[in-house]
Amino acid sequence: MVVLAEYNNTMQAEMAKVMLESNGIEVSMRNEYMANTIPTGAMPVQLVVCESDLEQAKALLTAR
Repeated sequence: MVVLAEYNNTMQAEMAKVMLESNGIEVSMRNEYMANTIPTGAMPVQLVVCESDLEQAKALLTAR
């Protein structure tokens, strides 16, 4: 698993995650609980994907 993107809030990360999953990409979130308790930007929410899906996931995020 590799980090695809980082977000300062859980809502933005969740929206990207749902879009990627609807396109068949398995996505996990890291730090989602810490991002809600630590000041903005100190510990961003990370979206992680399988390395084999990385390029497709980047393209989908860029196109949105």
